[in-house]
Amino acid sequence: MVTAVNNVHGENFVSQQGSDLYEHSGGFIDYNYERHEMITFTYELRGDHFIVPPEYILPSGQEALAGVVIFAEHIINS
Repeated sequence: MVTAVNNVHGENFVSQQGSDLYEHSGGFIDYNYERHEMITFTYELRGDHFIVPPEYILPSGQEALAGVVIFAEHIINS
């Protein structure tokens, strides 16, 4: 997924544990991963804050879509 995201606009996003980004104590994603053995992920899009400049909206969506398409293809082919 990260390769697909990076290939859209040549960015260098990295894949990492959500707990490495923010301290938290067992959110919905953690619950589903542990309790239901679901594949879980969270996207962190462009920008340094939760409010980003408008010019980041379209490229962020394009990048996120590329990752989701790869994920969906993996699920369909598994």
